[in-house]
Amino acid sequence: MQVRVIGSRSAIELQQQLEANTGPSFQPTLAISFCNDSLLNAGIPSLYKEAGLQVFGSSSREEIAVGRIQRNSVCSMLLDPDPDFFCLSAFLLGEKTSLQLGQSVGRWARDCFEKPALLMLVGGAGFTVHTEQLIQGILNQAPDTPLFGGLASMRQFSGEAFVYDNQAVIRDGIVALALDRNHLDLSGIAISGWMEIGTPKRITRSQGNVVFEIDHQPATRIYEKYFQTNPEQEANEIFALMEYPLQVTRQDQSKVMRVPIDLNQEQGSVSFAGAMPESSLVRFCSPNIVETIRHTVQEIDRFRNRANQNSDAILLFDCAIRSNSFGTYMQREVDLIHRIWQRPMIGFSSWGEVGARHGESCDLHNTTLSLVVLRDVNSVPGELEPGQRLDSDTVDQLLEPSPEQKDLAALREEVTDLRKQKVMLSNFLALHSEDLDRANRELAVEQARSENLLLNVLPSPVAARLKAGEKTIADHYDSVSILFADLVGFTSLSAQKNARDVVKLLNRLFINFDSLAIKYGTEKIKTIGDAYMAVSGLPKKRADHAWRCVRLAQAMLRIMRQYNDRYGTQLDLRIGINSGSVVAGVIGSNKFSYDLWGDTVNVASRMESHGLPGRIHLADSTKILCEGQFRFESRGEIAIKGKGSMQTWLVVQDL
Repeated sequence: MQVRVIGSRSAIELQQQLEANTGPSFQPTLAISFCNDSLLNAGIPSLYKEAGLQVFGSSSREEIAVGRIQRNSVCSMLLDPDPDFFCLSAFLLGEKTSLQLGQSVGRWARDCFEKPALLMLVGGAGFTVHTEQLIQGILNQAPDTPLFGGLASMRQFSGEAFVYDNQAVIRDGIVALALDRNHLDLSGIAISGWMEIGTPKRITRSQGNVVFEIDHQPATRIYEKYFQTNPEQEANEIFALMEYPLQVTRQDQSKVMRVPIDLNQEQGSVSFAGAMPESSLVRFCSPNIVETIRHTVQEIDRFRNRANQNSDAILLFDCAIRSNSFGTYMQREVDLIHRIWQRPMIGFSSWGEVGARHGESCDLHNTTLSLVVLRDVNSVPGELEPGQRLDSDTVDQLLEPSPEQKDLAALREEVTDLRKQKVMLSNFLALHSEDLDRANRELAVEQARSENLLLNVLPSPVAARLKAGEKTIADHYDSVSILFADLVGFTSLSAQKNARDVVKLLNRLFINFDSLAIKYGTEKIKTIGDAYMAVSGLPKKRADHAWRCVRLAQAMLRIMRQYNDRYGTQLDLRIGINSGSVVAGVIGSNKFSYDLWGDTVNVASRMESHGLPGRIHLADSTKILCEGQFRFESRGEIAIKGKGSMQTWLVVQDL
């Protein structure tokens, strides 16, 4: 397939160029055309029709021809594929939804070819045709179809953007070019390379492409805080704010760039050039220009090597915001891309880019470069031609030529770019500083919350050891006292109440028990259903641990009587205490638990289960430690499961 690129500054010059490039040696059948909106009128499409060409065209803010960025021009790529291998049609939105329009395009593509590839140009700059719905509709009807394209652009943000075929210029619609992949094929990649700045934020309220709240704050307030936006100059400032797009991470973890297109101070909302799903994470982005271009060049080089195929033509859909941000560096990026491929190349600065990032599905992008490779599959493929391999030194030299290689105009443009980058840097610093302060505050709150949660399940000395990095915490204690308490009558009462009331009942009691445990210098270990377990003598060793446990038990019985009087219940406590040696330690890695093991624990549990409602049942070991402090009543020797006969005691009163 033969390909030629021509450039014109007027309709007359375009007509002359078309005549000069049509003849016996080259008979083009298709033109891909990007016309500056200052030159576009109803007469432009007719010039292609008179030359016998189908035309796939869009208005543009800037045009790209071969390796140069043009302005106020008409750039055309002329190709000579067999007319049977492609179909071209314009589609008007009319009364359809954008989804329905996409479905119509998808069905048309499948009717054209069994195995289609699709290029599209979208009129209205995305304001009238919702491109994401359009893409969804197309792929719904023609799944697995390679799909690329761009949104028509214009010099002024408030202007109108058009697309055209050889019949008419249209705004509210699209022009679609379907290719038979058995003969002509498309492949491509969408690349942004803009760097994330600041911390992630969450969209907390949105509808479609309108964001009302970010992190529960009005969306406009976020922009006011970081970029000092002036409500009275929104129209002038919105274009500048576009240079700080948001990278949106959706719930399926796919990422896309979105630029703001309108600020509504009354609603506190910001509209974006694409859908902004609620609950998505967003981060401000901006280009470190040289690094962004390096990244783009590397990605394109990798894509070329992955494709491992020769190409006949290169199309670039290059975001107008990207061009505005890059300034003079935009020309250098285009030059580098052309050097890599060394093929006829055409493109334009678009208001949105349709394509797929590496490893992702087709999407609508902003601040992105969507590169498309057009190939005649019937030509002899041969080996992949090397193009120009650009090492890092060559890229740096082309990006940053020495001062001797620059004329006065170039130096002045560079000073303008440096001033712009200085403003960007100030905003970056504001973002980082504000977010760092907020992150530190949030971190301090989270650390305090985590520490409190840890202290709720672990004694403070044990929690400190765990935070210090100790992996295995296990200690032996020679002498401690363990208390078990069980609610008598709770099972029958809970059967008469709903779940909420049951939990409230237990919560009231156990909160009081927790306070008593702290008061008497004991450690709550855990609750098991309606049972409560505590210990005294660890992790801090105490000589009076048995006395403390008995005092805790007495206080728990008083609380139980008060609870019955207040709520009209008839619950009671059965409490057992034993003293001796135990092993204590932390188990678990995600959910920590501090627990006790040993025969002392088992006997304490038996004291509770063999005890009497409303009484404190002691093993002999605990009674001996409390001699002279309480009066006891002997229960004689009773049979304890697993232990045989044991002498046990009931606490009567203090001495």
